[in-house]
Formats: sequence, structure tokens, C-alpha cells
Amino acid sequence: MLTGQGMTIVISGVVFHDLNTNGMWDATTETGLSPARVAIANSDESWIDSREVDAHGWYTFTLPGPGTYTVYPVRVPAGYHYTTAARVTFTVDAPDSRITHGLALDFGLNRRWLPWLLGTLLGLSLALLVSVTVTSMRVRGAILERSRIRGELAAARLEFENPKLETGKLEIATGGLT
Repeated sequence: MLTGQGMTIVISGVVFHDLNTNGMWDATTETGLSPARVAIANSDESWIDSREVDAHGWYTFTLPGPGTYTVYPVRVPAGYHYTTAARVTFTVDAPDSRITHGLALDFGLNRRWLPWLLGTLLGLSLALLVSVTVTSMRVRGAILERSRIRGELAAARLEFENPKLETGKLEIATGGLT
């Protein structure tokens, strides 16, 4: 809720359990999280306040006046990670004290570490697979190159050991017969 100039400017939001991890609060299926503590500071941090959320995850701040503010949780239940931004900055402009730009002042959290872990492992697995594939291709190329060089060396040694052997024909030096 925001009211006009010279009047009280109040903002509120909720810290919630984001069950579907979409970063948006669905009041019909997602509950607020408590205990948690949320802080707010103005742009130069000359004014800072913090509050415990209520039993339903809600917090409310009364602002000292127009300006730019940042809201952020300073304590959340253990084991949760953010599904929304961890900090929200917004501006209240004078003279009508409306929020002119900023985001929702709600903070989503989820303790489902398995999807995050699986996504991280999948990313690592793909990187490892690409690395192994590239390495395998390099090894195969090196083996082929080594085989080619061995073939050339064998041919050179054979030619060196038997100078009468030419490519495509075999000359045998025996009693004047060729």
C-alpha cells in the first residue's frame, strides 16, 4: 500500500515456500515461511530497518519518504535456496509517492535440492561427455597418425634393407636374372 505525499508510505511482501519453483507466489497452494527476517535499506544505507516475518511469512515496512530502497531477507529457514531474486531494489518517487520501477517484493524459497543437484550434475555430465568425446577423437586421430607413420617407417626400413625392392615390382638379384 502506498499513500500520497506527506502521508505514510508502507510496503509489504511475503517470504514463501515456492513449491513449484517458478519464482511466483501462488497464494492458493504456497504458504508463507517463518521464521525469517527481512531487512530494508535506502540507497546510501543511512536508513536501515529489519523485521521478523509473521507466522504466514508476511512483512511490512513504513518508509521514511521517497527514495530508492533495497529489500532483502537476512535470515531464512535452514536448507532453503532462493527461487526469486535474493534482493529487490525499487524507487518511490515524489511527489505522489508511487513505486515507479521495481519488482514484486516477495521472496520465494524451496528446499528441493534434488532438482538443483540433478540439473547441476546433468550439466557436468554433458561437459564431461563432450570432453571425453573430444579426447577420444584426438586419441583416435593420434592412433591413426601413429599407424600411418609406422607404415611409412616400415616401408622405408624395407627399402633401406633391400635396395632392389621398388614400389610395384620386385627385382631379385640372382645370377643375372632379373
